Amino acid sequence: MASPSTRSPTFDWSTHYFRALAITIIVIEHAIAGLPYAWAAVLKRTLFESSTVYFLFISGYLCQYLYNRDLVGRVAPRPPLVYYAKKLKNVIAPYLVWTTIALLVAHFLPDLIYTVPHNVLSGYLLGRTLAPYWYIPYISTVFLISPVLCRLSNKALAAVLGGFFLLSLVVPGRQFPLEWSLYSWLRIHAYYTLYYIIGMAYARKKVEIPWALALTFAAALALILVFKDIDIVKGYQRLAMIPVILHFCAKLPPKQALCDYVAKHSFTIYFVHDFILGLLRFLARYVII
Repeated sequence: MASPSTRSPTFDWSTHYFRALAITIIVIEHAIAGLPYAWAAVLKRTLFESSTVYFLFISGYLCQYLYNRDLVGRVAPRPPLVYYAKKLKNVIAPYLVWTTIALLVAHFLPDLIYTVPHNVLSGYLLGRTLAPYWYIPYISTVFLISPVLCRLSNKALAAVLGGFFLLSLVVPGRQFPLEWSLYSWLRIHAYYTLYYIIGMAYARKKVEIPWALALTFAAALALILVFKDIDIVKGYQRLAMIPVILHFCAKLPPKQALCDYVAKHSFTIYFVHDFILGLLRFLARYVII
């Protein structure tokens, strides 16, 4: 991957920094998940839980952004197989490696693993080795339809977005861990895929939403979450925070070494961080206390 000094002058630094912040927030969410304090539960619910929304928005944005960029100077877009090959190399293959490692750790050092799969197949196909790994089987199904979504007209994409919005209102919230049933997959898509498509729509037309207005709306939704745990409100609250985050990320000067490093290695951090948290939990349980 290119270093900060060799990237194109048109490189989207604000979204790049957003990726760094998103993975940091997700790690914090998982770190405080098991803390036995009421304030931690409220903090998680109001600010951190469902932060996967950020990753999905970024993924949808980058998918459409890179597709549009690739069309410049070309008669036709690259075949979908090129896109699938990249995802297989950059996402699926590392997932299979880390899942295998997690299964081995679960067998030999079960106290380090937060969730243990019922069997090897569910470990690989449902991401049931480590708590965060559900995301890869899910996002893989989104990747399958992404080349089609990229090619839709604006009106057609808006119709798909509207359909997923209505689905999110009708179908109950997320279900973890993933199950084999179609209903389990319907619930996860009804909750999360909307934000991927919103990211794609934003890549097509960057509508500027005043960050102060978005922050006010996000704060109001967070206030609701202080008193009541409502899944769909969490998703909308994270969505409302995106214009705020992008606004401040755009204010950062380009080529920030630390942010660039975290963003570049966000998937590695995603795959590894639960191992580290498991080790810390193990030390806290058996060594420190």
